[in-house]
Amino acid sequence: MSFQYFAGQVRGLRGPGLTPADLATLDARVAEAEAEADRANGEADRALGYRDQVADFVAMQALPNTFNTKALANSALSGIADGTYVQVVDDESRSHFRSLYIVQTGAYVFVSYLTSTPALGVAADAADLGAFTGTIIPDNQTAKQALQAIETFIASILTGGVAFALPDEADGDVIPAPGSGRPYLSAGVLKIA
Repeated sequence: MSFQYFAGQVRGLRGPGLTPADLATLDARVAEAEAEADRANGEADRALGYRDQVADFVAMQALPNTFNTKALANSALSGIADGTYVQVVDDESRSHFRSLYIVQTGAYVFVSYLTSTPALGVAADAADLGAFTGTIIPDNQTAKQALQAIETFIASILTGGVAFALPDEADGDVIPAPGSGRPYLSAGVLKIA
């Protein structure tokens, strides 16, 4: 189930059993999750596009000047002409990411990473994703921890961890009108009117 579909479904959970405070909490959390997912999708799309452009460029150039480490590249620098692109497969000066340089005035100038890892929107040598503006993903998390926080939040909504109540036939609550599309409980089973 996509996040956008899920968020749309959560918005439908507005039966008579929800208090204004429940609605406000739910709306705020769904908005935060949507905003963070949109930011992550945008960053991923930009990064993938950039990575693909660089990969295409590297493939076209067939980079004859490829070195396993930056130290090896440095030892060969005096024999490489200005304007030449150089690939370093395990760049120890850039957290062991694959990197692309161009030689300018006898020195290497960093052009780009040739790996998707820095595409997370943080520096390649960053230990985590840094600060987030919302409350769903804690600050300073790895990518895996951030995804886990989103998954846990969604699971808490699905399992009742977010405080709101649905009308329940067993409790004598007023059930939404048929065809209204509003959820309710019948004998412990979620139903849609």
